[in-house]
Amino acid sequence: MQKLRLLITKRSPLIDFLVEALRQNPGFEVLEGSLADLAEEAARVQPDLLLLEELGDEDLLPLAEIMRARFPFAKLVLLAREVRGRDIRSLQRAGVAACLPVRWPPRRLAQAVDLVANMNAFVAPAGSGRPLGEDISSVLLTPREKELLSLLGANLSPKEIAPKLFLTEGTVQTQLYRLYKKIGVRSRTEALIWALKHGFGLSRPSLQRVHQVLPEPPAGSGSRR
Repeated sequence: MQKLRLLITKRSPLIDFLVEALRQNPGFEVLEGSLADLAEEAARVQPDLLLLEELGDEDLLPLAEIMRARFPFAKLVLLAREVRGRDIRSLQRAGVAACLPVRWPPRRLAQAVDLVANMNAFVAPAGSGRPLGEDISSVLLTPREKELLSLLGANLSPKEIAPKLFLTEGTVQTQLYRLYKKIGVRSRTEALIWALKHGFGLSRPSLQRVHQVLPEPPAGSGSRR
């Protein structure tokens, strides 16, 4: 399997822990670089992902725009001290694929980077301006909804989920529809992002690129006794 190349700017001790967590992923080749020589290093290694650590109140968007223009096939991930209140549209216009808080635990942050690497959607935590999902305090999931989310994370289809829950496929579709509506998402991918942001453990299959449109609630579906 060909590894994805990650070039990460090391500007604080926090990055050491993230680099260690990223290197535990067999699909990544992690390379460290400096902000001063970033363009030269990126030209040399041709990274698939470029992780920029933002310090204090500095604005790295101009640099992100330059890097995006020079390396259009590299996904840009901004590691920020604070993501709340950020202008998500400005980040997207600059070519940033994700804005993640560098203060997250390294393992969780590494999971988020893995998710970014395997999907085509902007990723940011709750409260950062992205209209995806709700705050966890306002969303209480039932045991069945948590189970559904876990099975989605195992990359199972509704047809595969049905026998595990002793339900019909139609009932699973209905319950998924209600779950998506409850957490404010429209697809399996967005549901997995929501789960990651709100502390649900995700298995490796859940971090693969998965896309499924919001299922329309089927009429007359019911459980199988």
